[in-house]
Amino acid sequence: MKNLKIRNKLYVSFGMVLVLSVLISVYSVLQLRKANNNLVACMDGAVAVDTAVQNNRIATNEAAKHVRDMYISGKVGADEKQTIQDDISSISTNFEVLEGSAELNQDEVAAYKAAIDSWLAEANDIIAMLERGDQDSAKNAILNKCTPALEKVIQLARPLSDRSTAMRAESLNESYNTTNTSMIVLIILVAISVILALIICGRVTSVIVKPVKEIEAAMEGLSAGNMSQTLSYESRDEFGTLVKNVRVTCDNLEAVVDDLRNLLDEMAKGNFDIRANQDLYNGDFVPLLESIRRMNINLSDVMRQINDASDQVASGADQVSSGAQALSQGATQQASSVEELAATVNEISREVSSTAQNAKDASGMVSEA
Repeated sequence: MKNLKIRNKLYVSFGMVLVLSVLISVYSVLQLRKANNNLVACMDGAVAVDTAVQNNRIATNEAAKHVRDMYISGKVGADEKQTIQDDISSISTNFEVLEGSAELNQDEVAAYKAAIDSWLAEANDIIAMLERGDQDSAKNAILNKCTPALEKVIQLARPLSDRSTAMRAESLNESYNTTNTSMIVLIILVAISVILALIICGRVTSVIVKPVKEIEAAMEGLSAGNMSQTLSYESRDEFGTLVKNVRVTCDNLEAVVDDLRNLLDEMAKGNFDIRANQDLYNGDFVPLLESIRRMNINLSDVMRQINDASDQVASGADQVSSGAQALSQGATQQASSVEELAATVNEISREVSSTAQNAKDASGMVSEA
């Protein structure tokens, strides 16, 4: 997945989650249908059979009660007769259910039905006797025929009732177990799906977040002026291409900065006979290289002019030094002449002083004369 395109990564990730969701949904629908079918089968099968047996027992007891009540009252009421007919109709309907059940022993069902038919025939005879007013015959029939027939019905109904109750319990228990199993499997599938979804989410997030963090750190370093950056992410998706381009950009910037530093260091040392690595300067770095070259040429010319001027200054200084030396020699000679002249002037001064004194003496002598 690492080398897939980002769009394909997202498609695959969401597709896997969608497939898991569809599988869980399909399984849930199938299990719901299965549970519904089990419930329908239970209701139409064991529950219906057990209900039919219990309803037959209730209807039989109710019909026997009405027959007994008619004998006690000594008259046959229309309501009681209608109720008995309704019970007989209900019994017939219930037997349709019992005879259609594959779980029951049909021989037992047939014997039970025959016993009920026999009891119903005896009950109808008793009702006819009561309608004729033959109370004694009705009493004799109840004691000797109807009651034994009813006991036989009850005796035959009991194993059918036990069997139908057991069938109902087994069917409900089976449905309950099936539902619980389906719930457990569904919970396991949901848990597996959640775990897989988290793994997929974490994987996709890692694939996306890791290169973004590396790029973010590299950009922060570049903005702070640090051209040396380390990006280790490798893939063939868009992020891999982006990281590769950022890595190349950082390496190129670092190489350009190193080359410029070397050029400037050499020029700072006075070495202008240098060459830049032209392969590093592409795009907007080309004008920078041209500017460095022009600066190198201009500085080289300035330094050459300064060198020439220093040579001229040195030559002038030599001439000035020679003139100063000649001037010094002339001054020395003039100083000797001035000393001789001073000595001569002193001698003349002494002679003048002597002459003045002599003149004074002569003047005194003249005055005396």
